[in-house]
Amino acid sequence: MKVSLNTIKNWFRTGLKPTQSQFWDTWDSFFHKDDAIPTASITGLDIALANIPTSEQLAALAAVSPVVITVAGAATYSITAGKFLEVVVADAAASGSVKVGTSLAGTQIIDDAVAAGVPTAFRVDYYSKNAGTIHLTGTFTAKLYLR
Repeated sequence: MKVSLNTIKNWFRTGLKPTQSQFWDTWDSFFHKDDAIPTASITGLDIALANIPTSEQLAALAAVSPVVITVAGAATYSITAGKFLEVVVADAAASGSVKVGTSLAGTQIIDDAVAAGVPTAFRVDYYSKNAGTIHLTGTFTAKLYLR
């Protein structure tokens, strides 16, 4: 029979001799390491499990998590076929120019200036039919939002 911890402690006070029934009730009041512990016996587990995101929710989150690239002069990003580059956020420590293009000196998707410490979002809407390279020029941290 399961009994409270305080009751068990009183059975085992100095000078007392617990009965066989009390001894067995002590062991019946705890889980053995080989026992399966029912989830209902774990306080707060149901709430914690209910707050774990589903695989679908995680996939949706991954779809909007940006690719972060530190651009120190120049950097590249390999975009896979079928990806849609929706937004580029440029965050520069110092004011300067930001260039994002499909070639190093050729077609520019973004060719603009940014102010120091002011993250600037550029709506790009660039679809990559084939795999390719996105070239970034300037000194800034870029966040690429892709789908």
